[in-house]
Amino acid sequence: MTPAPVPFRPRGPYNQWAAWLDEFSLGTATSPSGLPPLDERLDPTTADLITELLVTAFRRRTDLWLDETLRDFEKAVSAGPDRLPAFLSHARIRLQWIRDTLHDCPGLPQSARDSLDEALTELAESTQQELDRWAARQSEPGRLRQLVRSNAIIFLRPERSAPATPSGAPPTGPPGPTGPTGPPGPPDQDVRASPVRRRPIIL
Repeated sequence: MTPAPVPFRPRGPYNQWAAWLDEFSLGTATSPSGLPPLDERLDPTTADLITELLVTAFRRRTDLWLDETLRDFEKAVSAGPDRLPAFLSHARIRLQWIRDTLHDCPGLPQSARDSLDEALTELAESTQQELDRWAARQSEPGRLRQLVRSNAIIFLRPERSAPATPSGAPPTGPPGPTGPTGPPGPPDQDVRASPVRRRPIIL
């Protein structure tokens, strides 16, 4: 009897992070809790490379969110105003998943978490503003603006009250200080240095 094939598991911190971030950028990643922590145990070169991968994956994932949101918006408009609350709820949930999943990354510095939150908040706010402008141009602007505003995408919470699905694991706190003689930890790269795509979703 032929034994079942052993699932491929990437070896080394860089390869493990690269494989997981590929899945994250497609929205299919599971919890990152098993990844090697981004802390002082990583050599500086590996930490730099992983940080670059994370920023690229973040940009790709937010681009995908914009594409999904535009697609779902067009469907909701075609189906009628009553579909707008569900559309806005799904867009908000998908954006929250991005935040919660990245916050679960082991050893992600607090400054990086803050930058992620700020970038996602800016994305949510700009999308919400476009939706509000779209509603104002329609034949029933009052009702549509009420629907858009009462189900706003602006949502980010400072702390989670429950774990998100599918990222499951509770957030890991930032690594502690290494002390004056300890090796440096990973760089606190600002996600906003590689901003999310700025394009209108309402055509």
